[in-house]
Amino acid sequence: MSLVEHVLDNWRDLLHRLHNPETEISIAVVGKYAEHKDAYKSIYEAIDHVRIEHHAQIRIGRIQSEAVKRERPTDRNLLFSTRTSAYQGRMAH
Repeated sequence: MSLVEHVLDNWRDLLHRLHNPETEISIAVVGKYAEHKDAYKSIYEAIDHVRIEHHAQIRIGRIQSEAVKRERPTDRNLLFSTRTSAYQGRMAH
């Protein structure tokens, strides 16, 4: 296989991953300027890389941080943290 064919195969694989996701993931980006995509550009670029690597369609919700009620940590929040860590561990493989 020539170098050109190899590069084209890589591009075809990338396009296939983008157009044929195997799973769908929903996440939320919470921030003061959540409605401005450029304010969190590095986060969205990282999400694009994850999307490609994991053959995923990612739905992103944007949430204003002021809209989130400030609460003290509870057992429920700790449980969420544990689940998040476990989920991240699965994605790393």
